[in-house]
Amino acid sequence: MNRLIFFVLILTACYTKEKPDVLPEEKMLLLMEEIYLLENYYQMTFGSPSVYKSSLDSSYRLILKENGVTQKQYEESFSYYASQPDIMLNLQERLIEKLNRKRVGL
Repeated sequence: MNRLIFFVLILTACYTKEKPDVLPEEKMLLLMEEIYLLENYYQMTFGSPSVYKSSLDSSYRLILKENGVTQKQYEESFSYYASQPDIMLNLQERLIEKLNRKRVGL
């Protein structure tokens, strides 16, 4: 029985739930801001997503490329942050504050 407990402890100690290769929060915040502004522009300009989907996708790729991020990195990072509600809420609150400051010219 002691061997079983020892074995379980060893396995537990060796197994650490590592977070995937996620983008740092500041980089993620920057990308979220650029993507939000882009999506907002297309929505306000063209209305229907079916009209602008391919252009929007091209613009996404350009933003990611300019920031040295692959689509896979962004998607995995977004999924990671989405699975961490406290962190995602903090990012969203910071994004709103940042956009509000820009809107009023601060």
